[in-house]
Amino acid sequence: MRIVDLEWEKRVLKFRNPVHTPLTTLYERPLILVRVCTDTKISGYGEIVSFDTSWYMKETLRNDVRALPFIREVLVGKVVAHPSHIDSIISMPQTESLPIARSGVEMAVWDAYAREQNDSLAQIIQYYYASLTRQDFSRYIPPSVPGGAVVGLMNKRDLVYKIDSLVRRGYRRIKVKVSPEYGFTPLAKVCEEFPGLVISADANRSFSVRDFFRASREVGDIDNLGLSCIEEPLKREDNADLSSFIDSLDEFQQHYATPVCIDESWNTIEDIIAFLRSDNIRCFALKASKLGGIARTLEAMNLISSCGGTYWMGGMYDAGISKSVHGALASLEGNMMPADISSSGEYFTDDVCHPPFDVDPRACERSWCHASWAHMHLDGVGCGYEWH
Repeated sequence: MRIVDLEWEKRVLKFRNPVHTPLTTLYERPLILVRVCTDTKISGYGEIVSFDTSWYMKETLRNDVRALPFIREVLVGKVVAHPSHIDSIISMPQTESLPIARSGVEMAVWDAYAREQNDSLAQIIQYYYASLTRQDFSRYIPPSVPGGAVVGLMNKRDLVYKIDSLVRRGYRRIKVKVSPEYGFTPLAKVCEEFPGLVISADANRSFSVRDFFRASREVGDIDNLGLSCIEEPLKREDNADLSSFIDSLDEFQQHYATPVCIDESWNTIEDIIAFLRSDNIRCFALKASKLGGIARTLEAMNLISSCGGTYWMGGMYDAGISKSVHGALASLEGNMMPADISSSGEYFTDDVCHPPFDVDPRACERSWCHASWAHMHLDGVGCGYEWH
């Protein structure tokens, strides 16, 4: 497969309602849509999902736009035997610190390759992961994949109302944002109202140890809530190196049975290895964009599993194409809970792809909510979506 062109276009999706996180409030979602064209006139699609500002990561859309011409220069004209080789082609000084930019391009190449093979992206990923782990690929072909939703900061009444509407639409795993300002009282109410729901919390590194202990005492003990995990509970001081921060989280985890899940605090596979060397940290939210693409994510999955850790697929308020990639990754055996893949319409007024990424309401009757691509991937091709 020869790459003959790389195109990109910035899009801005409007949130239906402002999304409040512990660190910022989001009103719109800018991103870059990427298209790779091949010599057989096939196109593959990807998303670059960094943000306009560095509230989540240092990498921003402005950085990525500047890097794309360099990526295009080295990529166009290359013959690609397999998409797992792409990262080595587009890794250069100009992209070394921009994994999200590399990931968006790599996703597009994987999609084009799957379309060239007349196969689904999920199937192609499953084949490659089986070869990576030296296991029979047939065990990695599920009929569908469960989805989950994320809810921002809200008061107790609004939070219960919002989650009730999501449960009615079939979601069985919800991630709730928490912060020192809101504490854990709204979260505790959700756990009380929905005892059969898989619930996790995400603090986005907003608590001090003292704030967390106080908030936990207000609800008795956070371990009593039965959370699947809590993402990034503790602040990381600007001058704290990763080793010291890992030691702090490792000591913190000793006081709680609820797993501490690592997200913002890792940016590379080397960071994940550093956490795995600790005594108590074993849970990770993986995002293909942060790792630099699908191949590196599969490498991280294999690494975490071999070290006795757990992982699941998170999200970055992605649009439909990126969600389809994370859905494919979530189909692999080993994910500890449903991924952050929900209908684009839950958050946005539009999507970048056609048809818009949606969940199959028929799946709600089976106690799971399934991404629509999962019901298409056996006879579909690529990610299942076109550039809208």
